[in-house]
Amino acid sequence: MSATELRDHVLAVVREHGPTSGNRVTETIGKRKTDVLEALRALEAAGKVERTGSGYEAVPVAREPVPRPLTAGHLREPTCRDREHRGRDWAMPGASVWICGVCYPPSAALRVTYPLTFRVGNVEREQPQPVTFAGAIDAWQRRADR
Repeated sequence: MSATELRDHVLAVVREHGPTSGNRVTETIGKRKTDVLEALRALEAAGKVERTGSGYEAVPVAREPVPRPLTAGHLREPTCRDREHRGRDWAMPGASVWICGVCYPPSAALRVTYPLTFRVGNVEREQPQPVTFAGAIDAWQRRADR
C-alpha cells in the first residue's frame, strides 16, 4: 500500500470512527503504528484532520453553493408591489430575485456587459436585442438630455 493510499484509508477511518485515537486507527487498519501515525501527521498538516482533546477528527469539507437556474419558479418576486409593473422584470446571471424593470430599468451598460434575462408576462427570454457600446453611449446621452 502506497503512502497516498494509506493516508486515504486513515482519513476514511477517522471520518467513520472519529473522534478516535491513533491506536484505534492502527488497530482498525492493521498496519505498522509508525506508518499510521505518520499518515495522521501528514493529514493534520494538510488540514484534513485535526487533533482534539478526545482524539483525531476529520475536518468538514466546505461545499460550493449550487447555482440556481434562471426560471420563474426559482427566482423570488421583485420587492415592487405595484401590480401594473408585474411582468416587466429582469435578472442578472445567477440572480436569486427578479428586479422590477419599471422601477429599476437595466442600464445600457448592464445590457452590454451581461446576458440579462427578461420576463414579459410569465414568459422568460434572453436579452431582446444586442446593444452595442455606441448604442449604450447614445442611450446615456439621451437620458442626460432629458
